[in-house]
Amino acid sequence: MGGDVNAVRGIPEWNIRISLVRDGRPVLALPPAPMVGETFTAVAGGAFLNGEPLRVSAKTDPAAALVGTGQARPGRDAARA
Repeated sequence: MGGDVNAVRGIPEWNIRISLVRDGRPVLALPPAPMVGETFTAVAGGAFLNGEPLRVSAKTDPAAALVGTGQARPGRDAARA
């Protein structure tokens, strides 16, 4: 998710990124996405979505990967995106 562009355009998929670095090491990451009711948190030893633990997928075949990028636009056909 992004930030400024989506928020300015009224697109609800944006977040606020907050992180804490102590002695040059990341300690905490907190990117809440208030418009969609999601709060991700990450600390040494784990990551969570709305308080529930996240896990890395057990898949190892690169052919099963889904990778994408783009910029959301108002009125864009979600099925085509």
